[in-house]
Amino acid sequence: MIVTVTLNPALDKLLTTTDFRLNKLSRVEEIILEPGGKGINIGYTLNALGREVVVMGFVGGRVGDYLEEELREFGLTTNFVHLEEDTRTNYIIIDGKRHTQTQVNEPGPFVQPEEMEQLKENFIRTLNYAEMIVIAGSLPPGIDPIYCVELVKLAQAKDVPVTINLNENPFSVAIKSKPYIAKPDLRVAPTFLGKPMKLKRKRLEVIKQIKEEASIAIISIGFDALIAAEDEIYELTAPVCEVASTVRINDALLAGAIDALLKGENLAEAGRRGMATAMAITSTLRGEIESKKDVEDNLDRVEVKKIEG
Repeated sequence: MIVTVTLNPALDKLLTTTDFRLNKLSRVEEIILEPGGKGINIGYTLNALGREVVVMGFVGGRVGDYLEEELREFGLTTNFVHLEEDTRTNYIIIDGKRHTQTQVNEPGPFVQPEEMEQLKENFIRTLNYAEMIVIAGSLPPGIDPIYCVELVKLAQAKDVPVTINLNENPFSVAIKSKPYIAKPDLRVAPTFLGKPMKLKRKRLEVIKQIKEEASIAIISIGFDALIAAEDEIYELTAPVCEVASTVRINDALLAGAIDALLKGENLAEAGRRGMATAMAITSTLRGEIESKKDVEDNLDRVEVKKIEG
């Protein structure tokens, strides 16, 4: 069983339109509500690939109740700590005409120390049957990055491998605990560790730094990714294809790679399967995978290039 920890989950509200412009009236054609947050997205994809998944974190209010019900409908097991304040809502405006996607994220409810302690107690119990822990997403108000380190160390004490997928501040703290897989969240920041991520050579420098601390390092920006371990580094690219939504693209890539690694696949194949999973999930607005065949159909379209090793 894989346990994903989403400290700041969300209800994703996708609004589709055909002519979205700033400072202008736009009319919504369709509204889609989906559970969101990086750990939840990763858990959903792993579940679609056939893995048994437990999702943990904090949910609150009616929004949190709805989110938990939907996740159970998807077939995931939930183990959330409940807060009084509503779980946040994120808004994704998808313009089909201009092929743009604009995302506005709320900060999330404040988490009290006793609620963090309750989650930690629940987390310790899950370690008895966890095959891997995934800690992913942003941190809500009230939680310091050191809390992620505490969760990583608790898992490592039970010999359970940990994946972290966090933005720069908590990632830079948590990476020191030497997780099994480390993937920074590059959605917002144009730079990471002081380096511009739009440049491939800078991403290569960063992934080399990350793999000094983690067994496996992954960096992805859309359909362009790097995966590295020890002396091996592979570049993964995919052809230009029609994309309905990119909301879960980076999460799906990580989920596909995790699934492959747990099956004993080598680094290059894990990267290939991660990219194929990302391609499969972006073909629908909801970011769905109908079956494993959706991934298999994309494998031959992924280009894997060995850079080092």
